[in-house]
Amino acid sequence: MRLACITVRDFRKLAGEWRIGPLAPGLTVIGGDNEEGKSTLLEAVKAGLFEHWKISGQQRQSLNPRGGGSPRIELVFELGGVDYELKKEFGRDCTLACSRGRWRGDEAEAELQRLLRFERRHGRGERRPQHQGLLALFWVDQGTSFLPDQLTSAIEAHRDRLRAALEREIETVVGGTRLAALRARIDKNYERFYTPKGQERAGKDDELAKLRRDVAALEAETERLRRVRTTYDEKIDALQRALEKLARARDRDVLVRAQARLDRAREARDRIERLEEQRERTRILVQKERSETERLEQAANQRAERRRRLARDEEELRKVERQREELEARIERAQQRCSNLDQDQIRLAEAAACALDRSERARAARELLEREERATRLRTALEEAECTAATLARRESERAAIRIDARNLALLRAAFDERERREAVLRAQATRIELFPEPGRSARTADGAPLDASRPLDLTAPTELILDGFGRIRISPGGDLAELERRREEASERFRALLDSLGFPDLQAAEAALQRRHDLDRELAGLQAKFDNLLKSIGAADCAAARKRLQAELDELERSRAALGAEAEVRNLERDVEAAAAEARAYQVRLNEVRAEATKAGEELAALREEDARLRGRHEELLNSVTALREAVLADEAEISEADLEAERRRAEERLANARALLGAIETELESLDPARVRAEERAAQDEIAKLKSEEAEAQREVDQLQGEVRGLGVEACDARLEELERRLDELRAQLAASEREARAWKLLRETLSEQERKLTSDLVEPLRQRFLPYLRKLFPDAEPLVDRQRLVPIGLQRGDAAERLEELSVGTREQLAILVRLALADLLREREGEAPCLLLDDALVFSDERRFARMKTILAGAAEQQQIVILTCRPRDWADLQAHRILLESCRVGA
Repeated sequence: MRLACITVRDFRKLAGEWRIGPLAPGLTVIGGDNEEGKSTLLEAVKAGLFEHWKISGQQRQSLNPRGGGSPRIELVFELGGVDYELKKEFGRDCTLACSRGRWRGDEAEAELQRLLRFERRHGRGERRPQHQGLLALFWVDQGTSFLPDQLTSAIEAHRDRLRAALEREIETVVGGTRLAALRARIDKNYERFYTPKGQERAGKDDELAKLRRDVAALEAETERLRRVRTTYDEKIDALQRALEKLARARDRDVLVRAQARLDRAREARDRIERLEEQRERTRILVQKERSETERLEQAANQRAERRRRLARDEEELRKVERQREELEARIERAQQRCSNLDQDQIRLAEAAACALDRSERARAARELLEREERATRLRTALEEAECTAATLARRESERAAIRIDARNLALLRAAFDERERREAVLRAQATRIELFPEPGRSARTADGAPLDASRPLDLTAPTELILDGFGRIRISPGGDLAELERRREEASERFRALLDSLGFPDLQAAEAALQRRHDLDRELAGLQAKFDNLLKSIGAADCAAARKRLQAELDELERSRAALGAEAEVRNLERDVEAAAAEARAYQVRLNEVRAEATKAGEELAALREEDARLRGRHEELLNSVTALREAVLADEAEISEADLEAERRRAEERLANARALLGAIETELESLDPARVRAEERAAQDEIAKLKSEEAEAQREVDQLQGEVRGLGVEACDARLEELERRLDELRAQLAASEREARAWKLLRETLSEQERKLTSDLVEPLRQRFLPYLRKLFPDAEPLVDRQRLVPIGLQRGDAAERLEELSVGTREQLAILVRLALADLLREREGEAPCLLLDDALVFSDERRFARMKTILAGAAEQQQIVILTCRPRDWADLQAHRILLESCRVGA
């Protein structure tokens, strides 16, 4: 299907009459601002094709314009090589006409439904894909191209048609009469055992579930009876063991031996406790003697330490006094050096100031000469910029005189192509006459003009010919040639009107004028760049600013000359700039060196003074320490002499040795008695006596309890019932195994058949994949498509080892894939059915980045060579680089 022209009147926001066309057979871009009516235009076309002209109620009200009026849609389209014209005014009339006939009212709606193969929507139901035929797949509303459900539902609605095209492609049909009967039988038996989701049936009356419940109940009852029998045997064994245990607990010899061991352990424990008390008293004595010995040793050590410290401090005091004498001499020399360096700094600073003044005057002279050069360059650049500006104005005037532009030329070419197409259609419908006259015979027209018998005649109107030897012959071509002639004349008239409005004799002149305009655009761009570079080189926005800057430079030049003085020799001063600067730098370098030396000398003097202060403090500290130590040594000698202190220390050591010997003897005796073993034996004997008494009581209670339980079990009736249940259980298990084998067999048959059907169905995807892959590789060179084999829709991409689901991809990638799938399906339909619906996209690539958008434009431009593509966009400049027929919606309003 190809749209040729769209006329909308009073439809929602499109108040008044709007005529959009002619639409190119390839790529057409319809541009308009937001809220201008592009999406409304798409809705109008859908309503014209798919809404019944008798629509009423709320649906009818939704089509009305805000200012009132009756919505009217006129469409000119080509389908199956036939041109159709549809006129529909909702609530009033509907007509559909073509060369094969004319229909009106409900007949027109029925014929339209037959042509486009869609289901009529009834009532207030929501518009679904099946209500729009294949166009629901190829006409993409704004903001829906990236929604997977939109594409999936559109393909699902027409899956049978697409599947038929795929089956014709691979010459395979899945299924057949015998296969259907086999599947029905398998499904019937499968449903006896399994649910549609493959779960085993577990209802009250289901065969397998009932058998399993019966088997489980018998197994539970059998297991219960077995447990009763096992419990009886276990109780008898336990009673025998309890009687043996009670006999052992009542053995009196064991209790007597345990009591004798307890008495011996208690006697040994009393002796150990007495030795432990004696050991504790001896430990206290040892600690006391050790403290006294340590006190005396500490006193002797303190006296020796004081004498050593006194000798050390006296030696260090003499050393500090010698250091102070040497340091005072160094401080005096450092002070004299700092004074000399201060005088050198004053002298060098004065000389550097004089040299710097000479250097500044020389630099001012150099700057004056540089300013003169800048003023000269500025004057030259200004003159060249003014000349370039004059040339630029002349070229702009010449360009303004050329009225043709790319949009007008595109309209002119479209009109030319339409005229040629109408001419070709007319020639194709014309009556062809071929003449084969005998020698000497001729033919001519009614007005006597001779005919060339070597060329056939294509007649589109009633014509009379004269044949020698025969007479006259009148030919009246059949068909609607008058209408085709009228359309050709209309196309020719539109083409001539466009030429006249643009002022060109033919299409070649218009193309030459547009080429001249492009050449002027490039020349103007070069001149403008040159002009801008000239202004940029002098730092001005325009020529006036440049002249103002030149005058400012000249004024500054005069002021600089006045500052140097009229008698100053500028060239001589300029030559002296390097020498004066070098002299100033030399003085400054020397001054910096002297300052650094003075700083270093000051730091050394400060360090010497700090060292002197430290030595004075150390001298005073040592003097106080020597005095205090001498007094402490004299006090120690006055308290007790060295000989008396040594005798007292030896006596304390003898007492400590005697106490340690007594403590060792006590610990040796305790170790031989082994206190831990004795206490353990006492506790073991006590535990054994208590355990024997407890075991006797526990064994008696266990015997009494087991005897009562054995009497209450009654095992005779249990054995007979158990034998009967085991026989019935074997029968049910065999029946259950047979049913399970039957269920598994039907399930295996069903799965095997489904696998074979899936294998055949998977082959249907390959033709779609072959057409989708070239488009995909232009966008993603390393990607492979993932296609649902049942629904025939893309579900993701395979890139390397990673499979990415459709919902994991970005919105921009999803909308690009959705358009590529539609192009692949269009190729399939065109190859298998002879034509494909036009692709109509309403701002379908708004989420694509610049690189992907450029690739998608290239793909769409290539696809437009085989099918019609219409782009509705609010950014027509984004599509300006494509060879496309362009229409601005604002220029389509009739009478605007």
